[in-house]
Amino acid sequence: EKIKLAINLDMVGTGQQGVILFNAPQRPLEAAIVQKINEEKHYMIEVEERTAKANSDHWPFHEKGVPAIFFLTKGRSGGGHNIYDTPDKLPLYGYENLFNLIIDLTRELQEQETE
Repeated sequence: EKIKLAINLDMVGTGQQGVILFNAPQRPLEAAIVQKINEEKHYMIEVEERTAKANSDHWPFHEKGVPAIFFLTKGRSGGGHNIYDTPDKLPLYGYENLFNLIIDLTRELQEQETE
């Protein structure tokens, strides 16, 4: 009841091709804010919206009715959940921009709540 929004970040070390926002249709307010911010500030090349899916740590929250979204960056990393998945292979292309987008999202949600 007290959780306003669970934000899951998994596999966010790339971003050359943008970011995927899971649970977008289920969280239309948050998805619209993310798109608006990205259109204004061009943080990511693209924000692709996808429906809810049991593909990461946001899912148990979503299933329990807790508002949740999941960001996953798009692009090659040279590994992924294997022994070759080491930090030196991560391009971190969209890393800082993604976090700026999330900061702006949380600020916007806070402003809307206080209005």
